[in-house]
Amino acid sequence: MGLSDEIVTQIEQPLVTSKEAEYQRQQAEKRQQEQPAAERRQQEQPATERKQRTNAINQPLPDQDDLSSERFGVNYYAKLRDLLAAQDWKASDQETSERMCRVMDRQIKGWLRVEDIEQFPCLDLRNIDRLWVKYSQGKFGFSVQKEIWQSCGSPSGFLNNMTRFGFTVGWRKESFLGMGSGWINPSFETVAPQGHLPTLTTRFGDGDKSLRVGLFVSDWAHLFSRVKTCRL
Repeated sequence: MGLSDEIVTQIEQPLVTSKEAEYQRQQAEKRQQEQPAAERRQQEQPATERKQRTNAINQPLPDQDDLSSERFGVNYYAKLRDLLAAQDWKASDQETSERMCRVMDRQIKGWLRVEDIEQFPCLDLRNIDRLWVKYSQGKFGFSVQKEIWQSCGSPSGFLNNMTRFGFTVGWRKESFLGMGSGWINPSFETVAPQGHLPTLTTRFGDGDKSLRVGLFVSDWAHLFSRVKTCRL
């Protein structure tokens, strides 16, 4: 016996409605299950990935100077940057020496020991060097001095071409009438020889009574070795 379309519709409608309701219920359960899983995945995200994102956010823009210190954090070298930008080479040299001594807790002594140099943070050494190189237009900086030191045979002391390095960077000159030679006070002029600065010296007092402290000449070989290790 044939049924009219109206009767068929009345019979099928509850079935369709029931299927739709079941589908909606299943989808709701699925969403409830997926939401906690997404939250767990976020919570279980490796700490290294979160750290990498944080470091990326804190990285300076390409046209900005990195002024950070491994020990003292951001903007530790802001004053050095300002002095170099003003081409105040003398104040920049002293600021470099003082900042480096402070990093190694040697600010009272005013000079770095070999063990301090060998453990000096690469981040700090790199940022100091980049500031010097940038604001001297490639004339001054540890990496510039390292290249000259290597060209002199990588001397490790007075008897190993260290005097040759001193002549090259302008730290040494012939004495009066050509009799011997001596180490001289640094020049803080832009016309100073390539690699002349920084000298890492600090002066206390005035004139002949001033006390000059910093790296001993023989210790520069250790510094340049550290510069090489830090890939400057």
